[in-house]
Amino acid sequence: MRLSCRAVVSALWLVALPTQLLAISLDDYVDPNSQWEEAFVTGQFVANNTAYNAEIANQAQSQAAIDSGGTLPLSDFQNSFDLTINANYRRVLSTLPLVWSVEASATGTVSRGNQRGDSSTDNIASQAIANYDNYLERNPNQFWFTGLEYRDDSPGSDPFANVQAGVGYGRVINATSLAKALRLVEELSRYNLITFYPSDVVLLHLAQSINREEEYRARLGDDGYREAWFDEIEETLIGAGLIGGKGLGALGVIKVDEVLVRENINTREHGFVARVGIGYVVSDPVGNAGDQAINLTMRYAKPFGNRGQLIEDARFSRSLEQHDSGVFRNQLTYTFELSDTVDWVNNWQHTAIDGVRDDTLASGFVYDISNTFEINIALSVSRSDADAVAGLKGRLSTALRYRLR
Repeated sequence: MRLSCRAVVSALWLVALPTQLLAISLDDYVDPNSQWEEAFVTGQFVANNTAYNAEIANQAQSQAAIDSGGTLPLSDFQNSFDLTINANYRRVLSTLPLVWSVEASATGTVSRGNQRGDSSTDNIASQAIANYDNYLERNPNQFWFTGLEYRDDSPGSDPFANVQAGVGYGRVINATSLAKALRLVEELSRYNLITFYPSDVVLLHLAQSINREEEYRARLGDDGYREAWFDEIEETLIGAGLIGGKGLGALGVIKVDEVLVRENINTREHGFVARVGIGYVVSDPVGNAGDQAINLTMRYAKPFGNRGQLIEDARFSRSLEQHDSGVFRNQLTYTFELSDTVDWVNNWQHTAIDGVRDDTLASGFVYDISNTFEINIALSVSRSDADAVAGLKGRLSTALRYRLR
């Protein structure tokens, strides 16, 4: 690796800035230009034996029926199981004048009920949301947008499909590159590979170099992009006076590869964006195709320190022709990195469809086996207005997740 003219020029002003140890926050990363994607496949299996199913069913009986000997016989039940495979994909391209994003997921389930004679059933559900935001030149926080939403919960019925257009305000910035820069500096400092802790501006400059990963990958391919990408990162460190002119050396290159390629650093975002749009229902399982609806969406992201991340997503849709029909979906997630390999993940999901509410609260831990494999252990409680039995439903689950991107 060699020192370029660009690094020499940048060094004149980078090294002259004062060092502000740990003063920077992820909110300070305001560069809107980013291109990133993530994809996961998660598998989960839950099995209950006959005695477990019978016990749960008997607990659901009234006390009077139990006192009178009205418990359900064990022969009424059988072993039950649920196998769930979930695939998620998200891609975002963000520039100053425009942002487009695609989110898609598919869930396949195979299950057998707990009642004797229940047969195995299977189902595939999918959904996709796409948005194109075009920001106004005179006001970079205002934009117009078009979007598409698709949901197919059951192959036996028509899917829900909605197209919309409207206006919005705000922007959510992907600050993952700065989080990676902070983690890289931490690791290089640990092995005494840099001479001093960099200033905020140097960290932001380093984050911009890290942010060009997709640019190098697109130009040079998956097999050859890392050499050129690492070369720019090394030039940035040399230009800031953090390392000598001979470069990172073998150990430094290994640590750069470990942090930026092999270590799983969760997506970090900050900002707020809201949209108001008018939609047209193309297809609907309950027969509302052709209706127009007003759609409101909001996303709020807030990092807490260098390890905590809060994300709030809310969506509301109401038909302009059937005023008693409305759908509200809300998801609040807080993730905290306990260590480089363990994350504490908390999630609350609330859904209200035509007045029928569902709530699920989950908390668990994600352990990184490698940069591609994770083990998820979570405890969740849920309730629904549609439940036949009053009270909270609890579940302890274990899942294996594979990161594709």
